[in-house]
Amino acid sequence: MHLKKIFYKFWFHVVLVVMVSILLVIIFFATLPLITKSHSFIRVPNVVGVNTEVATSMLTSMGFDVQVLDSIYDPKYPKLGVVQIYPAPGSLVKVGRIVNITINKPVPPMVNMPNLKSSIYKTAILLLHNANLNLGDTFYRDGDSKNIVLDQIINGQSVLSGSPVPLGSKVDLVLGSGRKGRLIGIPQLVGLSLYDALNLIRQNGFNVGSIIPLLNNDISLKNIIVTGQSESPFLSDNKTVNMAPAGTPIDVYVSVKKSDN
Repeated sequence: MHLKKIFYKFWFHVVLVVMVSILLVIIFFATLPLITKSHSFIRVPNVVGVNTEVATSMLTSMGFDVQVLDSIYDPKYPKLGVVQIYPAPGSLVKVGRIVNITINKPVPPMVNMPNLKSSIYKTAILLLHNANLNLGDTFYRDGDSKNIVLDQIINGQSVLSGSPVPLGSKVDLVLGSGRKGRLIGIPQLVGLSLYDALNLIRQNGFNVGSIIPLLNNDISLKNIIVTGQSESPFLSDNKTVNMAPAGTPIDVYVSVKKSDN
């Protein structure tokens, strides 16, 4: 009788341990989603093009952990805007997931200006593309060789090859027209901004001479006014248009535009 009690007591404890173990396993798997938050999923929003601070605030408020992975420069995006995000926008991820973003640099890196002079037009376009520069306006000047680059210009000023210029800058090209020696009417420059005056000189087939006085490069050409020019647009009677050979250099006299304030 004593052995029978021991036998029942033993199996009672075995069954009890098994049942408790099963119950603990059930409780563990039932609470696992709460512990790991595996039931909490959310889609990654599209913040590409959004300012970095705004994007970070938006992602953080949604429960993401934001890390800046890299910074590059792409002129298609705003300064300090988000260029890339990983996981990709629309991805379904767990709340609390680390989101890596790549942001746009506020200032473009500098590149060396290629030597375009004496190149044919098509070659110059290729060289600009390889240097991550863009084609601006195209002007023609009288010269023996047609469509040969005679000058390379950024912001109205000639640029020497090898000079550092911002990536993505627009480069204006002066090309030979294939004609030489014709007389052209000198344009009226007084009263124009220096930017417009330099463009007008080149458009009419003349060369830019000296800019007097030399001004700080930080001043925008559109805020500088032409007050005089070395070649008058009219003869002494102030009626007859003054003519000069194509390629004649024209000096301009300038002053800084006064503020309206």
